[in-house]
Amino acid sequence: MAYNNAIRKLINELKYEECLYILDSLLEFKNDEPEWNYLKAFCLQNLKKEYNKVLECYSLALEYGFDEFWVRYNRGILLCELGYMDMAQRDLNKAKDLNPDHPDLEDALKLLEK
Repeated sequence: MAYNNAIRKLINELKYEECLYILDSLLEFKNDEPEWNYLKAFCLQNLKKEYNKVLECYSLALEYGFDEFWVRYNRGILLCELGYMDMAQRDLNKAKDLNPDHPDLEDALKLLEK
């Protein structure tokens, strides 16, 4: 829990590279930790690199039980940015089913229209 709080603090400060260093070390010892996989994907996505790894980490986070809404929402945005519109639409629609009142969801769904 202490690691998660420290990592989230770094994320709030936009220190994604530092987060990745910590997360990579943690995931070496416990690669099935859902939140760490999610946070690694989130950091890489914000750094705009290693998109295949981002998708892999989001899938692992989902498989290991991380909050499905956040995985679908962020992965959907990434898939849209990468041009995989059908897959993005599936993820974003599922996110909408899970949390239809999320304030940023409509903006994410509008990405599909472009």
